[in-house]
Amino acid sequence: MHVIEIIAENVRDLLIQLSDRLLVRYRDPSGEVRWALLAKGQRPAGPVESVIRFEGLKAAELVEVGPTVQERLLLILSNPLVADLLLLIGLFALFAGFKTPGMGLELLGTVLILLAILGFGIIGVEHAGLLLILIGFGIAVAELKTHVGLLLLLGLVCMALGSLLIIPMREWWLSLSEAARILHTITVAALIVGVSFGLLIYKAARAQERKVRVGVEALIGARGLALADLKPEGEIRVRGEIWRARSVEGDIHRGEEVIVVGREGLVLLVKRPKES
Repeated sequence: MHVIEIIAENVRDLLIQLSDRLLVRYRDPSGEVRWALLAKGQRPAGPVESVIRFEGLKAAELVEVGPTVQERLLLILSNPLVADLLLLIGLFALFAGFKTPGMGLELLGTVLILLAILGFGIIGVEHAGLLLILIGFGIAVAELKTHVGLLLLLGLVCMALGSLLIIPMREWWLSLSEAARILHTITVAALIVGVSFGLLIYKAARAQERKVRVGVEALIGARGLALADLKPEGEIRVRGEIWRARSVEGDIHRGEEVIVVGREGLVLLVKRPKES
């Protein structure tokens, strides 16, 4: 039915076979313009308007043109799995960076989010799915205030559902098995990323809640030695430093061991250890 005119093994074979053909433009008996690929000596079924010859084509140089670096990058970013993961990791990295400044996570998160937006711009996304991911992220962040675990779980569920909805599957003409594989991978990845960063943020928040003890505060609980009689004040040596101290439980004699229990300004409050 002239659907296929040439069957070639490769590009060179195609050029060799084309060298003996003519591409003819003609009008059929009804007056409609048609094209036909004919062997030399064949005539079309109507008056010829133009002819394209392929003589010498079999000796043509073949030049292979591959994708540029930019095209390779866009190909990676347009992968639904990559774009979705970039968004999830970027959101958590951005928040973790704000909670733990100085590590550069906020910059990393910003870059990843921008790359994800670029990828989604190529793919085309369902806005409901994107909104669900953002809502889920906000709910997960709110977990830092409650420390119950329920909000974190709810946020992860929302982000997983948003990841499933964010890619317009019908526009991609995917098979059921391929679509199921993508959805399964996105769901697992969203849960892993969410739990990982959730633990990181939780640990960072707990660390920031701890009081930093430096200077005089770090001496509370430390043991020292009385350098003079404390009646009730005198000098003591604690951790290699000499401090003014006041006894809170009677007089302490020179050479006795003391323990720091508090301070008043730059004066340490001390007493005898219980075992003394």
